Parts: sequence; structure tokens; C-alpha cells
Amino acid sequence: MTEATPAGMHGEPAGMLGMAPRRAHLLEYLCEFAGTAVILLVGLSAAVFDFASSSPVPRAIPSAALRRLITGAVTAGTAAAVVYSPIGRRSGGHFNPAGTLAFLRLGKVVRRDAVAYAVAQTLGALAGASGVWLIWRGYARSVHDGATLPGSHGVWVAFAAEVLIAFVLVTLILNFVARMQIAPYTAVAACLVTACVVLVGPISGSSLNPARSLGPAVMSATYRSLWVYLVAPPLGALVAAALYRGRQARTTLCAKLYHYNTYPCPFVACAYQASRVPERST
Repeated sequence: MTEATPAGMHGEPAGMLGMAPRRAHLLEYLCEFAGTAVILLVGLSAAVFDFASSSPVPRAIPSAALRRLITGAVTAGTAAAVVYSPIGRRSGGHFNPAGTLAFLRLGKVVRRDAVAYAVAQTLGALAGASGVWLIWRGYARSVHDGATLPGSHGVWVAFAAEVLIAFVLVTLILNFVARMQIAPYTAVAACLVTACVVLVGPISGSSLNPARSLGPAVMSATYRSLWVYLVAPPLGALVAAALYRGRQARTTLCAKLYHYNTYPCPFVACAYQASRVPERST
């Protein structure tokens, strides 16, 4: 992985470091769309195949907890791979409106880009969920295309669970991207949240992402308690951003989950300095 260089080490004025041009970042928006679509296509396919009653997987693996762990691992692994891909390196690898909202709250993303990212992520989720619906057909229909629904404990317990796991995920991301030595491993660390799928899955379905829940809900017309997944993850992300800023009294280095110097940065106040000379991989 290419090591990024923090800005300010070569005498540049701090107020001008990493200031992205105030223009539409259309390629970055397209990358957020494509990345979210891929993650939803693979992740929902895993959920459908692991839990559809007519699928051979439930018979081969009777343990629902183990199947949830497998589904979460596939989804998290796919997300990490996309973050490290050229798509994620270009856009910053958010693929989640809640994460983008946290970086907006910290002043790392301008409002126009935040809105465009959220729209692109939502459209990508719809595209990915549509693909699952078309590919898996009866399997997908039997589990509502992988839609997230509250468990037996009720809506408000599901709401609290979604706020909590979104808070944990965003707090982890913010602390990793704030430290240059470990920032390249942010996406890998986020995979650790897979453990939450086993614990929180029966309670809320483990969404963590409004776009992830909206896509299959629209495709399967499953709108029951959808508001939980549209409100709770952003709320958890905002709480994480507020507490992070209050505790650290500073912001993160950049809104990219993996900052790679050969790709331009679309975000404001980026603390990395892009090198004009191709850097060696480490």
C-alpha cells in the first residue's frame, strides 16, 4: 500500500492544505454508486442464499448464528475489497450515507458533495438490490430480498441496537483515519464489526446503513419499520462524530477511508499531501 504523506511537513500554509476545488466531483459520485451497488449485490446475495428456505445452505448449516456470521463476513470482506479497489481509492470508500454524514459533521465534506454522495449511494443500493431480485428470483422473494426487519424484541429495541452499532462503526473509522500509521487499515478494522451481525442480527437485522436497508425494502415492497433504518444509523453516526470532536478537540486527517496519493482527493481540508512522483508500494 502506498504511504500517504501528511500535509504541513514541507512548510505549506495550514489553512490551504488539501483544499479540494469547489466543483462537482462526478467521477467520485459514480464510484460511490458503483461501489455501493457491488457491495449490495454480493452482500444481499449472501443473505438470500444463506437464509432462503429453499436454499441448500440452511440444511447444510443449521445454525442461524453461523450463517449470520458467514453473511456478515462476506459483506464486510466485499466492502473492504471495494474500499481498497480503484473505485474506493477514488471516492474515499464511504458507500454509506451515515458515514458521509459523520464526515460532513466534522467539516471534511462540503454539503453539496455529501448530498451527491448520499444520492449516489442510495441509487447504487437500489441497483444492487435490483440485481439480487433478478438473479435469485424465488430465493430473494422468500426473504424479501434481504430486507432488514426488527426482531421479536420490537421496534424500539431494534432502533437502539442500530444506533449503537452505527456509533461503534463510525467511532472506529474516525479513530483509525485520524492516525496516519493505522489509517491504511481502516477498512480492515471495520470488518471487525462483523461480530455485531451475530449479536444484533436477531434484534434489528444489522443494517448500519440506510441505503442498504432502503434498496431491498423498495424491491420487495417491505416498508414495515423502514424508518428505523433510515433514522437510527445516521443518528449513531452523528453522536459518534460529536463525541469524537469533543474528546479529541480536532478533526480527522481526511474523509477517505484509504488515502492513496495517486488519486486526487475530493474532500476539503485534506491533511495529506499528494506526491507528484509515483511512490513505491510497501
